[in-house]
Amino acid sequence: MGNIEPSLPDHISPGLGRTPGTAAFWVICAPIIFPVIALSTLPALFTVIGLSLEPSATGWLVICLAGACQFAGISLWAAHVGAGAFAGPVKVRPGWIWIAIVLGPPLLFAPALLASLLFGDDPSWQFSSETDPSLFAPDNWSAAYLFYALLLAPVLEEITFRGVALGALMSRGMTAGPAMLLSSLGFAFVHLQYSLPAMAVVFFTGLGFAGLRLLSRSILVPILAHMAANAAMILMQLLATAPPA
Repeated sequence: MGNIEPSLPDHISPGLGRTPGTAAFWVICAPIIFPVIALSTLPALFTVIGLSLEPSATGWLVICLAGACQFAGISLWAAHVGAGAFAGPVKVRPGWIWIAIVLGPPLLFAPALLASLLFGDDPSWQFSSETDPSLFAPDNWSAAYLFYALLLAPVLEEITFRGVALGALMSRGMTAGPAMLLSSLGFAFVHLQYSLPAMAVVFFTGLGFAGLRLLSRSILVPILAHMAANAAMILMQLLATAPPA
């Protein structure tokens, strides 16, 4: 992808592109490796220590622990290469915080609404054939699931894709547009629980988050937008399951 870009924006750390193999590991391999290792080892450990949980709660607790380890690793690496613990600046003007909160949900709901019009109201179209949709149903939500959806996933995924992926591509000489497209494709395809149409929704949402990252010059803005989008999605699911009297 070329040499380090001499006119790189000051909010993109050139350190992210100096070891492209390591950056690729955190973006492509780590989102798969950490959950697979955790899911194959931790449930048995829980049994040994006598931790008894519902199967769905156990699964989400394992995913949280895997995500926490992944966050620690990518954060330490990003800080080591000079990009900061969040792979980008977190300081931002207060107005951007409100923009993130307001725009986050539409960035998710707009492509999701279009997809639902194309593929029908049945929510089963959202998931791959190997995924049990009941795992994401409100009846199976646990504290671990809510923690992951509302806090851990937005932070980890934004650091990975709008921090490391976008930053590494741009610091290797790629312009903003192609870097946004490639990092958003990576963001879509780590959501293996979804069908291809649902991955397309994630892709377009990721493009919106990438735009917020570059326009605001801060990684905090897409993190907050992602949190707001997930919170709105959870609220909508709750209202659909138990509408108010």
